[in-house]
Amino acid sequence: MNVSLRVGWLVALTSAFAVGCGKREAPTPPVPQAAPAPLVGAAEPAVKPAEPAVEPAEPEAKPAEPEAQVAGRIRVVYEASKQPRVARLRAKLEGAEAFTGLMTRLDAHLTLPRDLPIRFSDCDEEDQGNAYYDEEAREIRVCWSLVREMARDFARDAREERLDRAEADASLVGATLFTVLHELAHALVHVLDLPITGKEEDVADQLATWLLVSDSDHAGADTAIDGALSFLHDAEAEQQGDEELATWDEHSLSEQRFYNIVCWVYGSNPEGFGDLLESADGPLPDDRAELCPDEWKKLASAWPRLLKDHLRR
Repeated sequence: MNVSLRVGWLVALTSAFAVGCGKREAPTPPVPQAAPAPLVGAAEPAVKPAEPAVEPAEPEAKPAEPEAQVAGRIRVVYEASKQPRVARLRAKLEGAEAFTGLMTRLDAHLTLPRDLPIRFSDCDEEDQGNAYYDEEAREIRVCWSLVREMARDFARDAREERLDRAEADASLVGATLFTVLHELAHALVHVLDLPITGKEEDVADQLATWLLVSDSDHAGADTAIDGALSFLHDAEAEQQGDEELATWDEHSLSEQRFYNIVCWVYGSNPEGFGDLLESADGPLPDDRAELCPDEWKKLASAWPRLLKDHLRR
């Protein structure tokens, strides 16, 4: 769904609850020296001494060439589920070019020290409704229950006529892709030992947004907005619940994550995404929007530098 078509129901959804707003130079080769001239008038010996027989030296064995390093691959693994309706959700993900295409392109460009599985599976009870990077197993886990929850949220949007059914399906794929890219950022920080400052959860949202917006212009921006919408759903649920907001958590509040992503999308192309501004009936307050181009410039400059030594030539 085009970003401009999203804005109307973004406003409707946000109003449903209180929204806060130097090259190394090659060494110079040595200049060849001319052979010294023979001494003039030097007498030659009457009899030249016999030259000793020289046996041809055996050619030195060449050292074995090191085996080529085989880079790790990104592999998406879909495990069977005991949960209802998961087979239909799996078919949507496998058939979505937005998902499979970007995974293929990332696999073609990133050089990893070992395979990185992205495993969709049923999770333990404590991990239900979750996605995470498992440092010990070195794999990304996406719980089918999380995909079902997001499908339920977007289906509700369709019932309330914020989206039609096709748009809800596309937004589910986009939100799932954003979630995977967020966890991919955690994996890259770990396996590539990338230097970062600040909260890693915010950094992971930045990488996911940058990858999407840089990959395919408006289509990628749409997918980033899908990720933002999933956080807006979370924020709505948090405000309706009885539990106190976890301001101490390593994650920013869901509502803040929503605005961050919208800000970075807008900042990547203020003219193209002007309909995201509050002054144009969009969700992004104009005061924050003034900062967004600089925020985008910084993250879009940082990630290529962090990854430049880990890309296939």
